Amino acid sequence: MESRFRLSMFVIIIVLLIPSLYWVYVDRSVWGWDCAGYAWGSTDLWCSLRHAPSMWWQVMKGVSGNKAPGLPWIGQFFVPLGAAVHSVEFGLLLLILSIQVGTLLLAYSIAREFFPDRLDIQLCGILLFASAPLFVGMTHTFLVEAFQLFTVLSFYWIAIKSQRMARIETAAFLLIATNLAMLAKVSSPMYCFLPGIVVLWDAVRARKWLPDTSARTLIRIGFLVFLGLVLTFATVSWYAHNYQNLLVFLAEVGSGRVASFYGHQGQFPAKLWHWLSVASVTLTTPEGLGIIAAILTISIGLALLRGKIELGALDRLNLLTLVGLAQAAIVLTVFSLNVNEDVRYILPTLSAFFIVFLRLVWFVPRTAPVIALVLAVQWGFVQAQALGFIHQNPSMTVWVTAPNRDTAGRRELEHIVQATCTSETRGRINYIGMDLLWLNNCSVSFCAAKARMQNGIECFYRPLGFIEFDTEKAWTDMNAANPLFYISTEEQAQPNPPDFLNQVSLPTLKRIEADPRFKRVPFESKLRVVIFRNDRK
Repeated sequence: MESRFRLSMFVIIIVLLIPSLYWVYVDRSVWGWDCAGYAWGSTDLWCSLRHAPSMWWQVMKGVSGNKAPGLPWIGQFFVPLGAAVHSVEFGLLLLILSIQVGTLLLAYSIAREFFPDRLDIQLCGILLFASAPLFVGMTHTFLVEAFQLFTVLSFYWIAIKSQRMARIETAAFLLIATNLAMLAKVSSPMYCFLPGIVVLWDAVRARKWLPDTSARTLIRIGFLVFLGLVLTFATVSWYAHNYQNLLVFLAEVGSGRVASFYGHQGQFPAKLWHWLSVASVTLTTPEGLGIIAAILTISIGLALLRGKIELGALDRLNLLTLVGLAQAAIVLTVFSLNVNEDVRYILPTLSAFFIVFLRLVWFVPRTAPVIALVLAVQWGFVQAQALGFIHQNPSMTVWVTAPNRDTAGRRELEHIVQATCTSETRGRINYIGMDLLWLNNCSVSFCAAKARMQNGIECFYRPLGFIEFDTEKAWTDMNAANPLFYISTEEQAQPNPPDFLNQVSLPTLKRIEADPRFKRVPFESKLRVVIFRNDRK
């Protein structure tokens, strides 16, 4: 009977993700910026493994540069899967979908650990994640937040199991989880170090080193230890190779010059309120949050008056509830003290809120079926908006958008790569003079990497700079690189007035047009792309 229930929950998890699978299948958006950067890294790694295996580990250590490499490291093995169905993007998003399946399975396992006989509470746990707008939105894009959420939730899963584990087993799981978290994103410790301390304490005070000495146990523990050591070697190697770039990047995106374009400096109370508001529209919907909060508040209040509140003997859940509250408070405090306000950073805190949610539901377990129904309706509402069946709700996160079926952007990038990356121009540097969602150095490099899978030709595309305001510096750096092609858009197709990403785009285009070294090449473009070739040797 228990195995049947587990199978039923697995089927429910798959069903909950089927709309996202359909979204991924029909979407033809051009991947830009970070999304394209991770996809470019994944595809480049696969090409290196296929065409230059002796250089593969060096490319592995250098991939991403200033961002943790876990997603492209795993993503490279999904590239051929996507290529088999003529869409590398589809293959890479299958990885994200697989990670989301893993997250929902972890949520189910945690809920079942505390409430083995309450399928309604287990379903509530699954639906809390599956119906979260930001969870759905991150399923549709190749970014690290879904992977980071999985790794953070794994700490809570281990913290539940570790009280019964032997010392080496606990240490091995903690080592694996720590390395995966650091490979997912540099900021991961901020979301999970308190449950990690709980696990570490369990390892220290464990009475036995091994569960038993049977051959099966020794093989299992040996594999876990081996996997942990391999991941440690890989993690340390990457961070040792990239730590300088990483430190500069972290300073810039946290409170530096770059951060100022993605948020603002404000008073702590105002910033804290901002992030609480962000959580209310990204980790749930305002309507769903209001209904569930009302149900729990009224039910707990009535139960307290009647003296019938369910406390139980869930010591570990009580401990992790306090840990979750403290961890969420730390994250919100750090966010409120920084400038950057990118809403996707809030997603991993859903792990902490999930633990607190389970504790609240257990106070009044009779409300679980009603809460599950509310979350199911919320899931349907979010998926309906994601698939374009209903109009965009302005209060919902911008990450929940309908699929784009227009292939014009992808075709344009393919034509750009065909014109600038040939056997004759192999290995040359080209410059991208725009920083648009669909036309930037990452999107073109990703497209070139996909072409490299077929022809083995590698070309390089650089930007004029990242949020560059100094036209002279951009021009000097470009001339020093001596690019073969310069790719931009006509003046009328550029942002007017220029946004913060394209301050030097138009001045540089005018200097290119006036420079006798650069000749405009014939290029038919529906999106008004222009290409210039540099005749300087």
